[in-house]
Amino acid sequence: MTDFDITQAVACRARTASRCCATPSGYKVVFVPFSGGAPSGEPIDVLTGFVNGDGEAQGRPVGVAIDNRGALLVADDVGNVIWRVSAMGDAAGAGTAGSGR
Repeated sequence: MTDFDITQAVACRARTASRCCATPSGYKVVFVPFSGGAPSGEPIDVLTGFVNGDGEAQGRPVGVAIDNRGALLVADDVGNVIWRVSAMGDAAGAGTAGSGR
């Protein structure tokens, strides 16, 4: 696993495929490292698993934000939920998701 500080992210975005694709791709949140105002590496998967083994979307990340504690908030318009993704050891609940339900 690659370590990165999400609070220093210049670009963290939800990637969602078109609904017309035969095989869904995307459906994940990625971190894009930046240096000097430009991308400096390949996107790093942060949150995946929105598509099941049958290729059916179980969620769809459509927006991201950072909360005042440094956790990543991800809006899911299929599950109608906001996921909160935090680092291990976060006092608000390490590794918990769905706290915005």
